[in-house]
Amino acid sequence: MFHAVPELRFLDGMHVAIRPSRITPEQMQRVVTREYRRFYSRIRIARAFLNGLLLRYRRLGEGQRIYLRSLRPWRRVREWAWMHLEFKFAPWEMLRVGRRRVVEFMHDPDYNDYLARLAG
Repeated sequence: MFHAVPELRFLDGMHVAIRPSRITPEQMQRVVTREYRRFYSRIRIARAFLNGLLLRYRRLGEGQRIYLRSLRPWRRVREWAWMHLEFKFAPWEMLRVGRRRVVEFMHDPDYNDYLARLAG
């Protein structure tokens, strides 16, 4: 089924990959791009970073506590710190990577050609 789709790399949720019936593909892509830019805004990324820095705290599950108790003291401290940092800043990292992907797809010349073929 997917072998019949010539531009499979554009089926990622960020690109218009179908020919809509009531609006043009360009109009639909503008809507998609606007919403992605809103979701991955710099303000939202900064807010996620500050929440991770100041507010977000992780309670360890029983399995994690058992695992940490099995380690030597210095390794235990290092693993505990990594678990907390990873949890605290995961939303920030996800938003940062998403914003980079949006910027990349907005400047993809191959996609502009594909969008023109959808419209025609």
